[in-house]
Amino acid sequence: MLVNRQPQESNKPRFRGRSLETQLQEAIRDAQKLMATGTDDASISRMKLTQTRITSLQRLLNRKESAKLKKALIAVEQLKAVNDKLRRELQQALVTKPAARQLSEVELALQNYEKEKGGANVTS
Repeated sequence: MLVNRQPQESNKPRFRGRSLETQLQEAIRDAQKLMATGTDDASISRMKLTQTRITSLQRLLNRKESAKLKKALIAVEQLKAVNDKLRRELQQALVTKPAARQLSEVELALQNYEKEKGGANVTS
């Protein structure tokens, strides 16, 4: 017999890890501290490790920013396509529907007279 069980939620609080920017700042501070100390074999090894850490964090940040940029460019392209479509629809609507002609001064005067008179023969 199969029973559909939901996983038990753990009592551990969920938390968000440190951001890449924060990790990079900490790595740079660590490198500065190591440069201030003497140069023995252990500190040289730590410097190489810190340099590798900084390089990998920079690459991760670049990938993250590149992904954001790609998403933004895709959104821009989609919006441009929608904009072009709406412009074409507007042009098509303007071509198929003739524009209302401007009334001459005489026609405007007659129209105003009819409105004042309360006539039913008013055109707009």
